[in-house]
Amino acid sequence: MIYIRKADGNDLEKIVMLSERISADLDKGGQAYLFGGVDRYEILMAMQAPSAVIIAEEGSRVLGFLLLQQPSAKEEKEFAEEFPNNYKLGEGIIANGIGVDPTKKKLGIATLMMKTAKKYALNHGFTKFIGTVHPDNIASQKSLASTGEFLKGRYFTLKTRDGRDLLRQRFIQDLT
Repeated sequence: MIYIRKADGNDLEKIVMLSERISADLDKGGQAYLFGGVDRYEILMAMQAPSAVIIAEEGSRVLGFLLLQQPSAKEEKEFAEEFPNNYKLGEGIIANGIGVDPTKKKLGIATLMMKTAKKYALNHGFTKFIGTVHPDNIASQKSLASTGEFLKGRYFTLKTRDGRDLLRQRFIQDLT
């Protein structure tokens, strides 16, 4: 049975290891550009309320993760400028860094995590998901669409913490 819950510090290494497995699997398939991966620092920051890490687990095995992060002032400004008619400062929480074990794809795990994340966001006063996605990352876009329609912004290049340049597109989604 798969359970969805908010992660705690005991889950940190399992999430890091899963992120590395996902990245390696995408790299083997020539799709490393779709997923930026998450590192210890990002996970720890996302565990600081009101941010959160949502995980899917089966027994003691973490099968998936989703980072919900309170945006910085800079990120808030970027979303407000890109979506002036749809976003006001303080409305959104970043839904990014979603990953599912490569051996457990297409089982609805990402969708379950997104639905749990939506409840978490609304319970903490956020009415929008904001974030970035690669324009060709159909799996992430389908997971996002499971919680409602979303608007996409223009393309831009994101510099990852490990120094890669990844094509991305901002998105915004109304949760109400």
